[in-house]
Amino acid sequence: MNGSKVILACLLALVFSTTQATADVVTPTNVTFSTEFAAAANLINGSGLGPGDFKDKLHDNDENNMWQSWGDFEGSGTSIGAWVEFELDQAYDLANAYIWQYNGLSIGPPIIDATWRETEDIDISVAPNLLDPLTSLGTTTLAAASALDPVNDPIPTLSEPVQIVGMGGVTAQRVRITIETVYDQALATSIPDWFAGLSEVRFVEIPEPATLGLAIGALSISLGLMRRRRKRG
Repeated sequence: MNGSKVILACLLALVFSTTQATADVVTPTNVTFSTEFAAAANLINGSGLGPGDFKDKLHDNDENNMWQSWGDFEGSGTSIGAWVEFELDQAYDLANAYIWQYNGLSIGPPIIDATWRETEDIDISVAPNLLDPLTSLGTTTLAAASALDPVNDPIPTLSEPVQIVGMGGVTAQRVRITIETVYDQALATSIPDWFAGLSEVRFVEIPEPATLGLAIGALSISLGLMRRRRKRG
């Protein structure tokens, strides 16, 4: 391989690695909440998450590893309106939210999904720093938790996959998720100690435009110099 090809290969590797390295998973540094029955801190501490890349991680069925709001939030008789707010170490341009649905089990027999504790519609609101007011990005519907088999596999160790919610590159240092509806709402309102929640939350930033632009610019300049050398040769 001649010198020009070596330079080109290195620059292509730089562009690729820059794109990959800057699209990082962002773990919140703090979480606050309107109510909690099981700790909201479980949403950011990795408890219950299995091994692997974040897109492949599965969350277990232990409700002690999840956030549960306290029932009868503000006299509503349900957890509708309960929220958790995540603080990041700095402002990021966020591409996606990684959300693991609440996937605890009801008290059996039979052991089944506690669907009335699973969050259905959520509002995602953001602020660019720690002081500005929140702005809603709108309502998003989460899929129900993975179905459990109470006969053949009643208590799987790991079961719940991540759900990816687009955030459109919005700049945020604070992100609030508010429960708007839950699955099996009628059953939820009939249970005195009813609560709902989520299992884990992370965010993913978009590649940093400035860094990526510099790499692409360097590649363009180098390609131009290589063409000139060929003409002179």
